[in-house]
Amino acid sequence: MGSSKTKSKVNITKAKSSSGGSMPWLPANVANLPKNIPPFKKNKTFFDPWHGIDKKVDKMNEALKVKKLEVKQRKGKTIKYKKISHWEYEVSATDRLLGKIEQKSNNKWIIKPSFDYEEDFYNSMSLKEEHYDFSKAGNALVDFWINN
Repeated sequence: MGSSKTKSKVNITKAKSSSGGSMPWLPANVANLPKNIPPFKKNKTFFDPWHGIDKKVDKMNEALKVKKLEVKQRKGKTIKYKKISHWEYEVSATDRLLGKIEQKSNNKWIIKPSFDYEEDFYNSMSLKEEHYDFSKAGNALVDFWINN
């Protein structure tokens, strides 16, 4: 019995590598990496998995913008007008409410979008533009939605 107690004490006091990997001087998460990951690039810098990620993200964003534009153009083909009053209409494209068009006192129509858009020079000029017909104003609102 005395020998079994000493044996267990020996097992407890033995120093084992804390990393559990083949390289005890490295932390456990680094020592257990597979060996096929290249540690260096050709120009002798450390391997960086995030290298060039900005270009990939930009390409993905551009592809998404193109797809969103195609969907908006497809949805913008059918325009519906709902008369609110004699001088005001609601404009919707397929299933989305885009905003209102209102007739001013000089019989010209202006657009008032209900969606979020960026405040810049082009958009402010598009919003100030006056149209002679309510259908042209509705088309302008749909074009404004497609371009934003």
